[in-house]
Amino acid sequence: MEQIPGFFLLLWQFPQVLAGAFMVLVLGAKKRKTLCGNYTWYWFSEDTKFKKFISGVSLAMFTLLKREDLITIKHEYGHYKQSQILGPLYLFVIGIPSARGNLKHRKLIQEGKIDCRYDNIYHYYITQWWEKWADELGGVDRIAQLRGILRPPNAVYPKV
Repeated sequence: MEQIPGFFLLLWQFPQVLAGAFMVLVLGAKKRKTLCGNYTWYWFSEDTKFKKFISGVSLAMFTLLKREDLITIKHEYGHYKQSQILGPLYLFVIGIPSARGNLKHRKLIQEGKIDCRYDNIYHYYITQWWEKWADELGGVDRIAQLRGILRPPNAVYPKV
């Protein structure tokens, strides 16, 4: 996708560009660059209009986050690559399933069905194909991350 001139890439991703620009402008996100790597993202600080931004979202080149976390930034960059690949289909193929999956995941946590960090990461990033694909495209190794977390005896998901 790097070969496509910028203007055509913007047209290809127009629904995401429009939604992302709207969120940045209306919600008052501030542009940031990562300390490690060359990623640009938008941050909702304490003085922005949308203080309780709960998770990350990628809408074309607009990655909106609550805090700087390189793993999350790389994951959201993977969603940006999905947007480049899928163009106008991105919101339907990735955006809607991702939003629904996030809400379902939060409900499982509230109900106590997911109650440890290991299961939390495994369920959200390994079992949902769109999140796993974003990790792959963004260069996130969730298996290595899971191996670095102590798996409690009551974990639901298998050891990796």
